[in-house]
Amino acid sequence: MTSRVPRTETGGSNQGLDLAAQEIAERSNGGPSVEWGCVHGRFQPFHNGHLEYVLRAKGLCQRLVVGITNPDPKWIQPEDYSAHRHEPESNPFTYLERTLMIRDSLLDEGLHPQAFLIVPFPIHNPELCRYYVPTGAVHFVRVYSGWEQEKSAVYEQKGSTSRSSI
Repeated sequence: MTSRVPRTETGGSNQGLDLAAQEIAERSNGGPSVEWGCVHGRFQPFHNGHLEYVLRAKGLCQRLVVGITNPDPKWIQPEDYSAHRHEPESNPFTYLERTLMIRDSLLDEGLHPQAFLIVPFPIHNPELCRYYVPTGAVHFVRVYSGWEQEKSAVYEQKGSTSRSSI
């Protein structure tokens, strides 16, 4: 089983990775002021667009939690904003396979293993987030559609700090 998604997979270009790396380098002089950040997604599969999103968020915090939604097939629920998201064919990779894809991609990008954590993420039960993400972590959300706007609003209602459009 290979744990990396080839760079040619869909979802982004290496230009975005260069921009994210540049942002990280610029912030490394003074260091980011946010101690813990958090990003989350299905990552089915983890592609270059996801990698850019994670690297950009990591440039804004000292340590990053990468939350994998729907780690257990029983957690998957239909969504109004995305009719396909709950279908089995839209979720081909297990939690373990996605964890390995993400871990290996971040290590390949030069992130230190202590700079990030990969955890299950309770997207449909935000009240459980405190069991997986440190209190006070800033949730970084990249908004492409109503789905991302909705999940950002839900977490803000539950008291989490969220930054959109990173």
